[in-house]
Amino acid sequence: LLGGNTILSAGIVYAALDEADVPVMVDYYMERANQNADRDMLTFFAENSMDTIAFLEDAGVQWAFTAPAGTAAEARAHFSVNITGATIINALIAKAESLDVTIMTGVAGNELILDGNGAVVGAKATSSTGDYVFNASAVVLATGGFDASTEMKEQYSPSSAQDFPLSNKGNVGDGIRMGIAAGADTVFK
Repeated sequence: LLGGNTILSAGIVYAALDEADVPVMVDYYMERANQNADRDMLTFFAENSMDTIAFLEDAGVQWAFTAPAGTAAEARAHFSVNITGATIINALIAKAESLDVTIMTGVAGNELILDGNGAVVGAKATSSTGDYVFNASAVVLATGGFDASTEMKEQYSPSSAQDFPLSNKGNVGDGIRMGIAAGADTVFK
């Protein structure tokens, strides 16, 4: 099935209100993380969040309304029509199909391919019908986190190791492990 955790979600996407809100949004997340976050990463996220909304709109996502959410007073939460992640996923699938993107399900990525200089130049994967090698000039790991992996939570977020996962059962950090095996660094080790 397509959609991962997004299809299970309420279809809410957060974004800065405008350029002036970017540092306010960063400060909000820094405070929520007890100052234990990467300010540069948060700034990158906040600066690009408005473009993310525009990208999703261009792909056909429609918003029902924006409102405050969580503990922030600002109306940064964009609620998709029908308030479901399926609204977002279905629009993205339709956009990908309109661009003749090949979507493969039941194929598990298991290794990144590196060139002699350590640059990622592809990925290996398996399915019930065989093995795949994908050569590429760029690889994007968009595989989610590790909310359903007690082992990874114990290593990277011990305080949440026993929390019940609110994501799908496949959210066990496979993409993160592939990145680490290829030499990628992690934040908050």
